[in-house]
Amino acid sequence: MRSLGQDIRYALSAWRHNPLPTLAALVALALGIGAATAIFSVVNGVLLRPLPVKDPPRVVRIFESETRRHRDSVSMQDLIDWKRRLPSAFEALGLYRPGLSNMTGTGRAVLVTTLQCDAELFRVLGTSAVRGRNFTPQDDEPGRDQAVMLSWAFWQREFGGQEVVGKTLRLDGKLRVIAGVLPANLNILGHKDIWTPVTFDLADRENMRGYHSYSALGLLRNGVPLAEANAALTQAAADLAAAYPAQNKGVGAFAITLRDWLSGELKTPLLLLLAAVLCVLLIACANVANLLLARASARGREMSVRLAIGASRARLFQQLMTESFLLAFCAAAAGLGIAAAAIIMVRHSPNIRIPRPEDIVLDWRVLLFAVLIAAWTAILFGLLPALRAAGFDIAQALKQSGGKMTESRRQRWLSRSLVVAETAVATLLLIESVLLIKSFAKASGIDPGFEPDHVMTMYASLPPERYGRDSEFGARFAQQVLDRLHSIGGVQNAAFAGDLPFASTLGGGPVVIKGKPSPKNTWDAPFVELTAVTSGFCRALKIPIRKGRDLNRTDDVPSAKAVLVNQAFARQFFRGEDPLGQLLSYTADRTDWHEIVGVIGNTRQQSVEKAVIPQVYVPLYRYVDLWPAVVVRTSGNPLGYAKAIQAKLQQVDPEVPVFLPRSMRQIIAEQLGWRAFNTGLLTVFAAVALVLSSLGVYAVIAYSVTQRTPEIGVRMACGAARENILRMVVKQGMLPAVIGTLMGAAAALGVAKLFSQLLYGVLFTDYAAYLSAIAFLIAVAAAASYFPARRAAAIDPWQALRHE
Repeated sequence: MRSLGQDIRYALSAWRHNPLPTLAALVALALGIGAATAIFSVVNGVLLRPLPVKDPPRVVRIFESETRRHRDSVSMQDLIDWKRRLPSAFEALGLYRPGLSNMTGTGRAVLVTTLQCDAELFRVLGTSAVRGRNFTPQDDEPGRDQAVMLSWAFWQREFGGQEVVGKTLRLDGKLRVIAGVLPANLNILGHKDIWTPVTFDLADRENMRGYHSYSALGLLRNGVPLAEANAALTQAAADLAAAYPAQNKGVGAFAITLRDWLSGELKTPLLLLLAAVLCVLLIACANVANLLLARASARGREMSVRLAIGASRARLFQQLMTESFLLAFCAAAAGLGIAAAAIIMVRHSPNIRIPRPEDIVLDWRVLLFAVLIAAWTAILFGLLPALRAAGFDIAQALKQSGGKMTESRRQRWLSRSLVVAETAVATLLLIESVLLIKSFAKASGIDPGFEPDHVMTMYASLPPERYGRDSEFGARFAQQVLDRLHSIGGVQNAAFAGDLPFASTLGGGPVVIKGKPSPKNTWDAPFVELTAVTSGFCRALKIPIRKGRDLNRTDDVPSAKAVLVNQAFARQFFRGEDPLGQLLSYTADRTDWHEIVGVIGNTRQQSVEKAVIPQVYVPLYRYVDLWPAVVVRTSGNPLGYAKAIQAKLQQVDPEVPVFLPRSMRQIIAEQLGWRAFNTGLLTVFAAVALVLSSLGVYAVIAYSVTQRTPEIGVRMACGAARENILRMVVKQGMLPAVIGTLMGAAAALGVAKLFSQLLYGVLFTDYAAYLSAIAFLIAVAAAASYFPARRAAAIDPWQALRHE
């Protein structure tokens, strides 16, 4: 311990006498360790932290799938049948459905998020109320759904943590009794304010079998692997398809682990980002290793003197490795500060949707990662210089003049090998960032089918006890709101819609066209998206009318029969025919026919990357939509109109909560959020790698020129031209860089297939990206080599020889 203390004091003293190189090494390592720790904290929060359920490996998410309809939710009746058919595979099966409700009776209307669930869901999750009780099977019976449970956060926010069990609240006009309070960490199904029971009204259960509107979780029996459970689900789905072909033909079922469901599509991007940031840290380590090799050479005489007077090589090795570890752990301490700031930015970024962002913290796993990464970097950048310094030839070192050793062939080989490695990694990152930038540009440049600029949106939550009974009442509310909105200065157009582009829930159903072959069963009819809108919707978004007319004020009544279809619908169902005047039905009885009066342009409903699907626009007033969206086109910045729009809605009905105000540009930015995050972060990593690798090339060549000053002087004294010296030094700098870029390009091709999961509209073998990245890196390496080479060519041979 005494020798360790001496080594630390000696290292600190050496840093004070040589501050600039030490500071450069600290900054490079701190940035690398901080970035790696920040990315790992996201990986840890999404992929590694324990889930807030009793037995996570046994909990699975269950989906029903049918290729034509692209659905993943389950039918309540199918789940009830699974409970009877799959007792050997599943210990419990629970279902749930998120929603929104209005809480009144507190003096103001409060919009709350809800989760409708059955009593068995608590058994699946293995969780219990921290106050009061869980739901019971009796709560799921018709007419017995008065009980509610509060989330911990909602309980604290609205009731101040006071005793609430047994008290009542009014939800959507109905009096409810608070049965319990949920645990604070129960966040895997999203942050819902109030949980309500499912009502299993099975009087009309077979007709309800075709409606897939719930999500399902299952608890595997002990010892049952996922593959066996999936085989049982597949067989059960086949049996139901045979028993109920009208509703279940072609419908399958499968399960995935809870962890895989929650991580979704984030697993691959996060692991690739972690690999990328470790590559940047590797480059930083290579630069610091080169710096320490140079310092070891400069301290060669010192080390040899210490060896000559009795110091052991092991003791010198210990001292040098202590310096390396001290440097790495100081950088790690600074890196943790950088990581903490980065975590705050990621958690609060509005366009990055991460499940359970509160789990992204500096916990013990992240701290252990930082410690291990610091130790790994210390060994990585410190081992070679320490071995070389501790292995000096005493006699040769003592013969050197000026207190330092000249650069040996072995040291030159080591330095250039490190340059090759860091250039290869920089090339890999640069190629992948170029591909991502091209992909992001492709995704951002796709025509959404409308003009998103100057469009403001928000949602209204209509109390179902008043608006849920009469569509005409909702029609009057909407018309009064629209009249008031048009009175705002700067508002050009306004409309209501059941769904918005890029925020669609893909609600829809089967459609039947009069005069065309009709399927025997309703659910065998083609599935299309249905969007309820008022007149003015197309004008508010500037969706082009391709044929026929737009909806007008005469269609804004519950008896209206006019509908619009998009071009994808017209192309799929009316090849070579005129769709105008054709009749279609989207109701189960096929007696309510609607006339197509116009064909409008295709709009992207889910994301820019998903294909356009057939879509029917129906008058909003034919239905009771309790959460309509308001779409307003303005002449100026749409966000500046948010308060005025909200005020106009609540002038009509003060008990209607208005929520989620966003411009259309914000909605699109949210859709591109992860792609922008991946692209931006990898581009930053590539830029840092490029800077570090070019500095590495420069440092190696500059140091080599310094060491070879006498040799260069001799060459010039013997007649070598300055152009030849310039060419020689540039060539020596360029060779490892060129080798590194070729190795990096080969590595990029090697990982291209895995990386292609992040690309859109760009081939992973886009050779233009490869060639441009290679050419750019070689140009940077040439520039980094040129400046030391020019200094070498300017050496005065007589001064160099006199110095020698």
